[in-house]
Amino acid sequence: MEELFFNRLIKLCDQVLLDKKATLSTISIPWLHILNEHPNNLQKYFDVFNLPFNGIKWKVKYIGIKSVAFLRIFKFKKYNSPSLKPISTILVSHLLNEKQIQDKEDFYFGNLHQDLQKEGVNSLMILLNHTTKSSSKINAEFENQESKKFVLSNYLGFKNEWKIWKLLKNESNRFLYLANQQEDEIKRIFYFQCAYYSMSPSSFASLRFYKEFSGIFKSAKPSVILSTFEGHSWERMVYFAAREVNSKVRCIGYHHTLMFRRQHAAKRKLGIFFDPNYILTAGDITASYFQSSDIANNCEVLSVGIHRRKSRMNSLEVNKLQFKGNNCLVAPDGLISEILYMFDFAIKTALINSDINFILRLHPLVSRDELITSYPRFGQLPKNVQFSSNSLEADFERSRWIFYRASSTAIYAVLEGLRPFYLSKKNEMSIDTLYSLDSWKRILKSEYEAKEVFEGDLNKSISELISESEVAFDFCNSYFLPLNKDQFLKLAK
Repeated sequence: MEELFFNRLIKLCDQVLLDKKATLSTISIPWLHILNEHPNNLQKYFDVFNLPFNGIKWKVKYIGIKSVAFLRIFKFKKYNSPSLKPISTILVSHLLNEKQIQDKEDFYFGNLHQDLQKEGVNSLMILLNHTTKSSSKINAEFENQESKKFVLSNYLGFKNEWKIWKLLKNESNRFLYLANQQEDEIKRIFYFQCAYYSMSPSSFASLRFYKEFSGIFKSAKPSVILSTFEGHSWERMVYFAAREVNSKVRCIGYHHTLMFRRQHAAKRKLGIFFDPNYILTAGDITASYFQSSDIANNCEVLSVGIHRRKSRMNSLEVNKLQFKGNNCLVAPDGLISEILYMFDFAIKTALINSDINFILRLHPLVSRDELITSYPRFGQLPKNVQFSSNSLEADFERSRWIFYRASSTAIYAVLEGLRPFYLSKKNEMSIDTLYSLDSWKRILKSEYEAKEVFEGDLNKSISELISESEVAFDFCNSYFLPLNKDQFLKLAK
């Protein structure tokens, strides 16, 4: 998507969300909350600018999604709202896969839940269920663990589901009316898409979270709510539900990941009912991004670090560069489109640079065998290209360079002495993880451009490389910091 279209899309979505006629149902629609410019996040918006608009095709899709949404309310499963005693602090996190059911350490908050209990704080962890396993079965396992945590349900009983259906149907009808009032074709299509996504499963889930959290907060009456914070609509539902019960509740959003140049939804304020009181970040760099944004007018931004960063390095150690081979690590995120683009780019580069070895590292969510089955070309690689079977740390140790795009791996790679190469795509807004850096990294537009840098680095001394990477090292060293547990605990109590 071109930046001009991206900016107009943001403006249209924000006008809807900030309009005086916006309701809770409006805020609940995930489609209106544009996270950032990553192509994976923008795919669902392309139809807005895809002229001429195919009205017949849209009507068929709209009737389909509306019908499916209607049928989903007739599961007739029982739902019992959890009955809870007063709880001081509630943490809201995510169950990403079934393996995490047995994990004591949370993927996002580490051992914060246990640490709070050791401090005498009555805390509860609530998880959004991203697995295919039923919530009731997961909660039964949690009860056996006596872990003081549970996952939310994906169905709230016919009565509640019917209420959600009516709210979103009315919102969808409102957008249909607005669409038919527009003379501008882009605005007309935009409102039609709003009507469509009002009936999406994610919109129903967002309001479902609101209703379930409302019941939990009325029962538990917490004084502190701590959730992950990336700009999603469900996060705003959590804060609103908490403030309906207690206007003085302390809502804390924890931003645990990287930020893109055009990060939007998390940095956009929606008002005191929907914005957190505090935004905690994983490091100083993302804290500075938030502090210069609109939402900082409604909340305090603090850098508290992340539990996955165990220690902070004072400087790049010489021995990290002494034993590196002529290896280039290729580290895409878990999206197949990104994997294909980066691996194909690396293979083309490898054919030009026969003296450089390329290590293809897959995201944990992607299986090598499944990738080769679906894309057989990766089963027959050039001699200087191989898949990694090592740990990330081991790959860092043996590599001099890294090909990256939107992965946070590039930040950790710089700390291990690797020179980062951002792979640029034609006619695409940059999704460069290290967009604020002007030194050390290189931007590649074609497979022919890396050769000169490879050769130059092989002829440089270690002291020259360390000197050249100094600014980048300091930047990445501040991006993700070791967790300041005392500060985290103080705010969460």
